[in-house]
Amino acid sequence: MPHADILHGPSRPELIRNEILADLFEATARRAPQQIALIHGERLLSYGELDALADRAAARLMEAGVRPGQIIGLWLPRGVELLVMQLAIAKTLAQPGTK
Repeated sequence: MPHADILHGPSRPELIRNEILADLFEATARRAPQQIALIHGERLLSYGELDALADRAAARLMEAGVRPGQIIGLWLPRGVELLVMQLAIAKTLAQPGTK
């Protein structure tokens, strides 16, 4: 099937959604907390574990004064911690800054 048919055919995916990323992730974590969400090298994290780490990081960000809509600088190497912090920022409704 040509790429154009996939995008414009009757089963075209909904590309713009109203849900917030953090809410979608939390719903997945509630539905399947033991499922593996992340593999990085030898490290495995379930949805429940990743959600808990991001919740703790989001709480610390909010305690430090981060508010919804605020732009947050994030400088970490690719890996688990980067994904945890991206999710934590999403949970605060702030946004990661861009380079």
